[in-house]
Amino acid sequence: MPNEPENNSSASSSSSSSAPENKPRKPRGPFDQGKVDKIDETRDIITAYHKPEHKQALIDRDVTEADVAALAALCDRAEDAITGGHAATVAKEQFTADEAAARASVNAGVDVAQRGALRTFRASERARLGDYFIGEDVDSNLVRLKTVAKSILDRITPGPNNAPPLDVLKGVKAADITKLTTAYATLTAKDNAQADAQNLSKTEHRTADELIADITAARLDIQLAADQEWPWKTREHDTIRDQFHLPRTRPMKE
Repeated sequence: MPNEPENNSSASSSSSSSAPENKPRKPRGPFDQGKVDKIDETRDIITAYHKPEHKQALIDRDVTEADVAALAALCDRAEDAITGGHAATVAKEQFTADEAAARASVNAGVDVAQRGALRTFRASERARLGDYFIGEDVDSNLVRLKTVAKSILDRITPGPNNAPPLDVLKGVKAADITKLTTAYATLTAKDNAQADAQNLSKTEHRTADELIADITAARLDIQLAADQEWPWKTREHDTIRDQFHLPRTRPMKE
């Protein structure tokens, strides 16, 4: 890992007009602060490379402009991945909250149907109560609740061309069936969206990790070249070493 400079008090010296213009940085989530710091330090080093008083010396040390441009592109891609991962995480949290509300609505609709089934079958066809999962834990997990709701809807919803439903339950009106149908569809959609957002978040975080590893390796080569050109034993090099995030009192280490 690259070492932090022991003193950065001089690292704010102004860039020459030939240095590339700094791009506006994108908002990035605080959960990836370590990655953000690595990118920011790398951009400092890129800026230092492009100063006229440094650039030719580093080109002579085999650090080409193409190398540095490729490193800048890696930083851009890593920032995109961090931003995308953060956005997906925020979306996942929102979908999780929406899913909880839809789950409560499905439970309420199932309960109405179960009360209707109990009124309809308790006296003459008690075996039919099992069709409505009465006495069972219908919400032990999300998959279970969705299975129960779908099974009940299949029994009480009219068929194609307004064919009669399998069961007509006491006190269960068309509005109740519509509410349960809507709640079930919303729950399914939110569950799918939450899963998609979670998968995207994981993918973006993995991508950012891989890019940060590439950035660290490429940045280190520039730092080692700067360490060659401006060795630590010469005190006049302190200010330059600060700009490349090199320690002042010892050589750069891997």
